[in-house]
Amino acid sequence: MSTPNHPGDAFRVREVAWLELFPWLRLTRTLGVAMKARLLVLASAGLLLTLFGWWILGWAFKSNEDVRPLVAAYQSCVWNGDASGVSGWVIPHDDAAGPHLAHWPALPFRDLWWKFSAPLRQFFSSSTTFVGGVFLLLCTLWALAVWGLFGGAIARSAALAIGREQNASVGESIRFAVSKWGSYIAAPLMPLIGALLVGVPLMIAGWIMRTDLGAAALGGMWPVMLLGGLLITVFLLGLFFGWPLLFASISTEATDSFDAVSRTYSYVQQRPWQYLWYALVATALSWAGALLADNFATAVIHFTHWMVSVGSGQARIAELTAGRGGELFAAQAIWFWNGVVRVVALGFLVSHFWVAATAIYLLLRHDTDGAELDEVFVDQAGESFGLPPVEVDAQGVTIVAKSETVIVDEPA
Repeated sequence: MSTPNHPGDAFRVREVAWLELFPWLRLTRTLGVAMKARLLVLASAGLLLTLFGWWILGWAFKSNEDVRPLVAAYQSCVWNGDASGVSGWVIPHDDAAGPHLAHWPALPFRDLWWKFSAPLRQFFSSSTTFVGGVFLLLCTLWALAVWGLFGGAIARSAALAIGREQNASVGESIRFAVSKWGSYIAAPLMPLIGALLVGVPLMIAGWIMRTDLGAAALGGMWPVMLLGGLLITVFLLGLFFGWPLLFASISTEATDSFDAVSRTYSYVQQRPWQYLWYALVATALSWAGALLADNFATAVIHFTHWMVSVGSGQARIAELTAGRGGELFAAQAIWFWNGVVRVVALGFLVSHFWVAATAIYLLLRHDTDGAELDEVFVDQAGESFGLPPVEVDAQGVTIVAKSETVIVDEPA
């Protein structure tokens, strides 16, 4: 310790760079970013579109006995769902029959991770039939199409807000997601295609082993079969743990699907313990945010009903909110708009999921590659974030561009 030049220097308090000491504290910013109105709109729209598509697919397949047990979990509705989360500490209890995406999760970040991946996980279940597999595959593709747009837009806005402290409008985020929509969809499919390419020879070997002669011929090659199983496991486990980071990678780097897969698998494999810690912090934050969102939405509905009941009477407002009123339109309208409030509250949890996944990606990239968090791709020509245009002067200094004013001579 250096000797102070003045007596007061010994008692001077130095500023502590907490974010440098504990980079994971940046995850606390995700709650504020996720609460932005434009992200709530994107998340709520994506949630409703996902449920709508799954509902249509469930209706199309409901006549099949193999699919009928799955349909209820894919046709959940936020207007009819309760707000109580049913979840286990390791695996959500309500996941046995499907995602139940419209139900309020108990541990939002972790549970939404589990629910969004439910169709693909069930696809690889040994009890899944051919028709059931087609249904689950279509549900997966629909979810990828929806969240490739809305999740990509939320992740893009989050990358700019957390990394560069810039705000992107809904239009700018959507335009970026549209330009990379194919990459968002293709990135999660690439590991699946890799697993399929490895799995096809195994399936052919299984067909040959139906006969005793084929079994005897290929039985000695079982170590080769296990090697194929190892490759499939690597593909699928990397996808299961890393799929949210794929969207964040594309939104941050403006890269293609191959680069996103390469980065994601590298970060997950090289920094598993940091990844686990960041996911636990995000889960704790999402739980706190969910508590706030649930109570806020409940308060909005409660105080609206309470104030209106002062004039209408408690019995009358209870009759209408229960759908038993003589005026059916009024009862349905109240039920609908109360449901919209619950949709937005649930949309906050979805928004935070994508924002937190993006923040985790930025932290893992910093831990692995040493890249600064503000290294986020920005198309200077296409994204302005509300700032005036800039130009470079003769000395090479960036300045605000001068507006060109056209003077029109007035007629005499």
